[in-house]
Amino acid sequence: MWFASLCQHRPGRVANVLNRWLDGEWGNVPLDQRRDLLEDFARADELVCAAVAPNIIAKLESIPTTSLFVVEPALQIAFKGLGDPPRLFSFALNQFAMDHSNELKACYFGVAFAIDPEKSITALELAISKLDSDGQALLGQSVMPRIFGNDWSQGEINVDCVPTSTLEKLVHLAYRTIRMEDDTDHANGRVYSPSFRDHAQTARSKAFNLLVNREGRDVFEAINRMAARPDFPIDSRHLLRLAYERAANDSETMPWKSSDVLAFETSFNTVPKTAKDLQKVALSRLEDLQYELIHGDFNQGVTLAGLVDERQVQNWVADRLRGKQAGSYSVEREPHVAGEKEPDIRLAARATAANVPIEIKATKSNWSLPDFEAALTDQLRGKYLRDRENRWGILLIVHQISRPLGWRKTDGTFIGISEVVEHLKSMANSIASSGRFAVQMDVALIDVSVLTQPTIPSQPARPSGDVV
Repeated sequence: MWFASLCQHRPGRVANVLNRWLDGEWGNVPLDQRRDLLEDFARADELVCAAVAPNIIAKLESIPTTSLFVVEPALQIAFKGLGDPPRLFSFALNQFAMDHSNELKACYFGVAFAIDPEKSITALELAISKLDSDGQALLGQSVMPRIFGNDWSQGEINVDCVPTSTLEKLVHLAYRTIRMEDDTDHANGRVYSPSFRDHAQTARSKAFNLLVNREGRDVFEAINRMAARPDFPIDSRHLLRLAYERAANDSETMPWKSSDVLAFETSFNTVPKTAKDLQKVALSRLEDLQYELIHGDFNQGVTLAGLVDERQVQNWVADRLRGKQAGSYSVEREPHVAGEKEPDIRLAARATAANVPIEIKATKSNWSLPDFEAALTDQLRGKYLRDRENRWGILLIVHQISRPLGWRKTDGTFIGISEVVEHLKSMANSIASSGRFAVQMDVALIDVSVLTQPTIPSQPARPSGDVV
């Protein structure tokens, strides 16, 4: 208790004491005393850890130790302080490659993985490729519980932020090294007491469940890839059922109340309760607006095409969305959010606190392809979608006048507006699969450039679909 209070109120003094101890007595103190002191400091304030992290890494580099009881808390201090992430990552990955103890390898790998998952997975795959089947099993049994946890504890790493593609690689490595045919059988009726192998099997199951229970199309595709692999040890029929369930769950909206059914029957409008549902409603409204602008009776498409200033375009879109809001949402024009950043429009659900920001870019403003990319990643994702509970947003491109050459790509070729939208959608999909709580963005297009041409296309049949 007194130590925690001292760390909180005198972090500089505590850090100085540990640094003096590291400089003078690190190599002379018995391992058990060294471990106890390091474990105390591993629970210290981040300011304390930040002050001593460089010295801790230097000691680990200059005086290697084979004691897990010393290395583990020392790495916890270094990682918590993160005095030099590239240095710590390089050191941890080098020690992972060089150390002969699987427990120490797992400890170093855990730190490296927390800093850079993708490079760490590459190093793990390389290490496994150099081992025989028994060596692979022992390394997998050490590494996987360190990441995903075991029968007694949670994993040490927050895998929610790990990209789905990386998590998929880990699942394959888990089943490759911790083979199901070697699993311990507990069907003999004896009291269950988890062993080292049992902990590894639990970690493997946790890895698999973390992957298949994530949301998103990338998870659906990952499950189908597992089902298509003849060497994957889980029955493909079971995997295909999981893929079907994933697709079904991702397509479902929040359950309706009886009043919602009545309201839909009366007005043909839904009442979204989540940001995900609200995003879907907004995209449907924008699709209706696109149809009306080209084929409506009041020449609003020509009006929109003639607007010169981007702010005028934003105001026009906000006004039209307000006219279509019914009981689904309300329209807020440039509301303030964290850091005084303002999206062009924010839709707020009437039934809940869910909201969806819409960033609007008009092609009359001579936006380049990198400008559109920055609008998606830096503005929409970086500024307006920082709240975990409201991760859904829309980038709306309003194409006003024809651009004969289109937009230049990095390879020097040019693409049209439809290809620009597809490119941005692909970027949004990649971002959406970057972690469990990654932002979920979509890209919409309102194209009235055809109205500035001499010929207007004949009216096609209105696209069929759900009324929202």
